[in-house]
Amino acid sequence: MSSPTAPFEAGFYDTPGNAGGVAVTGSCAYVADDSSGLRIIDVATPAAPFEVGTLDTPGQARQVAVVGNSAYVADDWAGLRIINISDPAVPFEAGQHDPPFQSLGVAAAGLRLRRSLRCRVDDPALRPALHRPPSPHRPQPLVR
Repeated sequence: MSSPTAPFEAGFYDTPGNAGGVAVTGSCAYVADDSSGLRIIDVATPAAPFEVGTLDTPGQARQVAVVGNSAYVADDWAGLRIINISDPAVPFEAGQHDPPFQSLGVAAAGLRLRRSLRCRVDDPALRPALHRPPSPHRPQPLVR
């Protein structure tokens, strides 16, 4: 942005779904587009963006994070989808994690991945995972 005090729209691309999250890497914008899955938009020329690839995910793509040649898509009730984007024109699913709850957000840094989740606290299956953190006065052993 050349003038932060006077921003202006440099370009626009209307996706077919409801864009919920975007990650930009290089000249591509990766858009989590709800029921339209992952959309890959070339934004090298901001005034004329165009779609170069797409992959329809089984759920509703809510958020996306990109690390290297992988896009991580939080796909609501369909879990976390790992998309190979080494060729943005031909993305394909390389893996997935299907937890028993919604995946609504995702963030990645380097090779670490964090997923935001929504779950029902009154679900008995999840209760063992809910506990108080250890006391700061008593160090706990690190388990690897």
